[in-house]
Amino acid sequence: MLDASLSPRHLFELLSPHLKLDDLVVADYRLSDCYRLDEGSPLCVELRTSSGDRIAVDIAPVPAAGEPAHELPQKVAGLGLSYRRPTSSELGFAACAALAAPLGASLGDAPRRWTLEAPSIGELAPSILAEVSSEPATLDTEPDRALLLRDFDHYERLYGVRPQVRRVHVSAEPAAGVSVHYPAARNGRVPNSAAVYVASTRISHRRRMRRYFAALGASFDVEGVPRTVPTASTYARALAGREGVATIRPRMIAGVGASMRPIHWGVLVRRGLLPITVAPTWAVELHRRTRDIQLLANIPCDVGMTVHDMGLHALALHAVPARAWDELVELAFERVRARPLSLLAGPWGVLARLAAFFEGPVTTRCWNAWRDADEPEQFERTFEPQLEALREQLRDL
Repeated sequence: MLDASLSPRHLFELLSPHLKLDDLVVADYRLSDCYRLDEGSPLCVELRTSSGDRIAVDIAPVPAAGEPAHELPQKVAGLGLSYRRPTSSELGFAACAALAAPLGASLGDAPRRWTLEAPSIGELAPSILAEVSSEPATLDTEPDRALLLRDFDHYERLYGVRPQVRRVHVSAEPAAGVSVHYPAARNGRVPNSAAVYVASTRISHRRRMRRYFAALGASFDVEGVPRTVPTASTYARALAGREGVATIRPRMIAGVGASMRPIHWGVLVRRGLLPITVAPTWAVELHRRTRDIQLLANIPCDVGMTVHDMGLHALALHAVPARAWDELVELAFERVRARPLSLLAGPWGVLARLAAFFEGPVTTRCWNAWRDADEPEQFERTFEPQLEALREQLRDL
């Protein structure tokens, strides 16, 4: 028996002599995507119609003799194909047969001992990876050019590498504006206040989600981290005209210290602005020196905050329904009105706790909703249970 490995890239190589991306496979269903989300899952091949109907076909090694297994609609050279419900059995069997035919033509009848490759963006099909691309650009027409260049200088001073201006494209579609790629720090010393975190594989590995976020000006690196993010003006342009979503928008601001005070943050959020501050040079230099003191290594400083705020916060909440956002903001400031003297407590007061609430739980709950959505259009539905949890947290704040 032959040993062989399988990944989305390898699967498309086996299919490609007979079947290309977006070709018709069965009835009105076209080959739409292929991915593997975690170590315990099979490969999933998605077939879709133009109206959004979906068939999901799982492809995995056929269980060895003696292992528990259900009856598989199709088997090809040691691989088993099965469909996910609620697809009808008739359509599911037809889809499995339609995919088994080109696989069989490429593999022949010889059985193989298959190993599934670990999920990786680098193992996605080349035709899917190529749909999101970027090219060098400039800040010549960018309204925040001066602040961004200052941010670039600060980032290079602290992390040993300079951000790059890019223009992110989805296939041949025009970009909404320019984006910025923030490379990983050479010294690896990015504080939590400026860190960017790996996106769920349901977002970074799936074709529809990759295209959707790229249209906003964001793309994921090979680790699934959104290090290329839109500028504030690109973000606003990409979302212009959307109905029913919160109108809060990022705003770049020249800071007066190492980080923004809670009362300033609260005033801006109340006005529908998500502040992204750029610290003054003296604060950055002070921060650079104090990082060498272990107890102070993670003090917040608004450097690297552009990629943090855009890649973590802004992208997470851009599709929050307007009614939900307005409700959360009103509930939040009810807490302020109920305890006005707490404003004097600075970082220990109610506004500081509200800032932590919007930066922490709200962001986390938004990403949970994105993780649960099969389509970008499903975000409002998947956010609803997250909203109820946020209401409860605010009431207890």
